[in-house]
Amino acid sequence: MGIPTSAASYAPGQEKAPAALRAAGLVEVLRAAGYEVVDRKDDPPVWRWRPDHADLRAQNLAPTVEYVGHTRQRVARALADGNLPLVLGGNCTIELGVVAAHLDAGRRIGLVYLDAHADLNVPDAVPDGALDWMGVAHMLDIEGARRELAGIGPRRPLLRPGDLALFGFQPERATQFERDQIQKLGLDVVTWNAIACDPEGEAAKLLDRWSARFDQLLVHFDVDVLDFFDAPLSEDATGRGTGLTLDQTARTLAVLAADPRLSALTIAEVNPAHGAEDGSSIRTLAAMLGEALGTVGSVSGDADR
Repeated sequence: MGIPTSAASYAPGQEKAPAALRAAGLVEVLRAAGYEVVDRKDDPPVWRWRPDHADLRAQNLAPTVEYVGHTRQRVARALADGNLPLVLGGNCTIELGVVAAHLDAGRRIGLVYLDAHADLNVPDAVPDGALDWMGVAHMLDIEGARRELAGIGPRRPLLRPGDLALFGFQPERATQFERDQIQKLGLDVVTWNAIACDPEGEAAKLLDRWSARFDQLLVHFDVDVLDFFDAPLSEDATGRGTGLTLDQTARTLAVLAADPRLSALTIAEVNPAHGAEDGSSIRTLAAMLGEALGTVGSVSGDADR
């Protein structure tokens, strides 16, 4: 399902990602990998970023909350139908809707946040007003979070600190406020360079030490965890020469996706305009996802997964 919004972004682009991934053949790639795919299309309509002069610290808060709500409703329907949602963003903030839908269903969930950023800022901590790097702060209901977003689910906070693992984190790209929150909350953090050295091993170690108490696992994949030189796909083009390669990311996702508790995968922050003009960058991403998810049967031993 596509959630075509860039309301929480720094600039336009991510609202085009769901359509671009379909045009790149993602549905066909997943079917070739052995999945039965129900394409729920893009809904609601595309919402393109624009400056919000009424609230400079929390730009486009109302549409961001609206699209989180749409995500929650659509994921809830998919879960009720027995499907495993693949949610195509759009913004990182849509993860709040994925989490809320699972809590609505009474699930005990853990969230693996595969992202270069911790997204732990709040509006008063940073001047740019982009809610995209504030989503985790609102899931944890950190002081300063806006109630409209932090209170969107069936409980507040949506997540407790132990429910979250920051995976692929790049400390040098964090604000001091985020670093302080990580230390204060005692969050589980695995940096990108540790994963780059041993993708399968680090993913397996995370699941072994952290995930036993959860009924289901959610995986959030922000493409800014990728080295922009290897895959120029992210909204944030500053991650140049640091971050994971496509191959390392595929190997990481394969282990996470093979866990039988996987209940949703969200892909966020793809900006089609940053890739190759002929669309090859998006096609490469789609192929990588097919490679990662296509290994699930062989890794998990469940050929019908």
